[in-house]
Amino acid sequence: MYCTLEQVKQAVNVVAPAYTDSQIIREIKAAAAIIDGDLQRPFGCFWPITDTRKFDWLDHQYSLTWRLWLNGNDLGAAPTQVLSGGVDITTGVLARNGVDDSVPPFNYLEVNLATDATFMATDTYQRAIQVTGLYLACPPLEAPGGTLAAVGSSDTTAVCSNGAALGVGSVLRLDSERMVVTDKQPADTGQTLQGDMGATNTVNLVPAANGAAFAAGETLTIDGEQMLIYAVAGNNLLVKRAQFGTPLAAHTTGAHIYASRQLTLARGALGTAAAGHAAAAPIAVHQVPAAAQTLNVAETLRLLGLERSGYTMIIERGSMTKVGTADVLWQQVRIPYQRKLRVRTPARPI
Repeated sequence: MYCTLEQVKQAVNVVAPAYTDSQIIREIKAAAAIIDGDLQRPFGCFWPITDTRKFDWLDHQYSLTWRLWLNGNDLGAAPTQVLSGGVDITTGVLARNGVDDSVPPFNYLEVNLATDATFMATDTYQRAIQVTGLYLACPPLEAPGGTLAAVGSSDTTAVCSNGAALGVGSVLRLDSERMVVTDKQPADTGQTLQGDMGATNTVNLVPAANGAAFAAGETLTIDGEQMLIYAVAGNNLLVKRAQFGTPLAAHTTGAHIYASRQLTLARGALGTAAAGHAAAAPIAVHQVPAAAQTLNVAETLRLLGLERSGYTMIIERGSMTKVGTADVLWQQVRIPYQRKLRVRTPARPI
């Protein structure tokens, strides 16, 4: 998932009867797979995956003996270990991209010719080179996501401090562990409504005891009505009422204010190990490139539209005018991230 469930729902202000969360998530994943396939990259290329991958020893007849192309398995950082023929040559290997070798991602490795390192095989050339590192097709950018309550290594639920900073599908990092948010539900904030609210959209001010405990973009639940915060003014929360198919209702002073902060987490994800984390541990949220996020939302909406029509809509790709995702969105992702064609130089005649 290169976008979150909440991003898709907010894109069209999805009402509850229109689509179920599981239906939307299924189409988000399908759209992400379409993006990966179009870019000719491994699935999950915009997620940070710590992994060990194996490559064939170089074909010396057609390749430079010191360069290993990663073939779409781009690295988001210099590799942590490179074994060639069972020999550790990590310190003698350079991560490169042919543009600016100081900035990832890197799409090939080269032996530093000032060292005695070399790519080699053992009994067979097959899978003779082993590269361990962070596989990612974009720079490994992260944003602060608030804090998390204390969690043990086997806990799968936890409460975060800022529900706006992450959503279902977000990749989180606490210390060295990565987690994936698989569900997000309301949690009691410990605050109550400081005034009555009528059942009308013009009443869009939620008086709270401490407005600093909330953030723009969070979803509140009061008595079963969901509201989206679009601004915080002192202790007043400016909201959009009756969101996501919930009914507009009146609320009285003292009603509990809930915020979508209860997370269900897939622990030890993407090649990391689950561990315990202290209370108020800072959350780092992985940032998928904005163009890829937008394209994932757009493709998801296209697939949802197809599903609702019984897959009777005709949607074409290519240079023809089509109903569906705009070509400009595809180009914004294809140009920087699609795998580039490499032309092999034919062997010289002897």
